[in-house]
Amino acid sequence: MSETIGRVLLVDDEAGLREAVQAYLEDSGFTVEVA
Repeated sequence: MSETIGRVLLVDDEAGLREAVQAYLEDSGFTVEVA
């Protein structure tokens, strides 16, 4: 089980960018909430 670094709220109207940033942050150990 990996350890969570922190929690991030990600807000962007461009789906491709939002998904790429979300994947990067999750791979880096963050919990990501998307709005």
